[in-house]
Amino acid sequence: MKNTRTTRVMLLATALALLAVVSVPLASVAQPSSTSSLLVKLIEGLTPDQQAQVIARNGGIEISSIPALRLHVIQVAPADLPQVLAKYQADPQVVNAEENKTRQSQAFPTDPLYSNQWSLPKIGWDLVFGTVTPTGSAIVAILDTGVDAQHPDLAGNVIPGTSILDGSSGTTDPSGHGTWVAGIVAARTNTTPVEGIAGVAYAGVHVMPVTVLNANGLGKTAMSSPGSSGPRITAPTSS
Repeated sequence: MKNTRTTRVMLLATALALLAVVSVPLASVAQPSSTSSLLVKLIEGLTPDQQAQVIARNGGIEISSIPALRLHVIQVAPADLPQVLAKYQADPQVVNAEENKTRQSQAFPTDPLYSNQWSLPKIGWDLVFGTVTPTGSAIVAILDTGVDAQHPDLAGNVIPGTSILDGSSGTTDPSGHGTWVAGIVAARTNTTPVEGIAGVAYAGVHVMPVTVLNANGLGKTAMSSPGSSGPRITAPTSS
C-alpha cells in the first residue's frame, strides 16, 4: 500500500513538473508584447549628440541602431505609439519613421525545390509572396550561354533575344548555365504540375537571352561589355 501511494505521489509530481515546463513557453507565446518599437531614419550629417537630442525630444528609448543606414530602433509603450510616431514624422531632422512591425510569411510556393532556396528568406521574399500581387512588368537580359525557352519552369517567361555567337535568338542553351541563371530570376512559381524552383520575380517579369558565352562557358570580355564592341541591347518599353 505504501509503495502504491509513493508511486502515485511521484507520478503526480512528475506530471506537475512537466506541466510547468510546457506552460512557460506557451504562456510567453500567447501573451502579446508589452512594448512596441519604431524604425527611425535620421538625416545625414548629425553628430551622435544631435542624434540623441532627436530621440530625447520625440520620446522613446533607443534599443539598437544601424549607423551606416542612420537607422535607429526606438522602444515605445504601445499606448504612446501613435503620438510618439507623429512627433518623429513631423521632426525636420527625421527622414522617415514607421512602426517596427512583426512580419510572418502567409503562404509558401508549391515548387518542390523551394525548400533548398535558402537565399529567398534572406531578402524577405517569403514575406512578400502570397501577400503582394505585383502589377508592373520588366524584361531582364541574361548575358550567358543562352536560355532554354522550352524549359518547363520557364515556359512563357522567355522572349527572343540574340546570340553574338551565331546570330540566333539565344533561346537554346547547350551549356545549361544560362538557363539556371534565368531560373533564379524568372522561374514560374506554383507551377502545375509542380516543377523546379521559385523565381525571385514570380510575376510580370520575362527574361531575354543574350548569348555571349559558348557551350563551355567561355567568351571574350568585349562580347559582354556594352559600349565597346559588344552587343547592343534594346528592350521594349511600355507606353
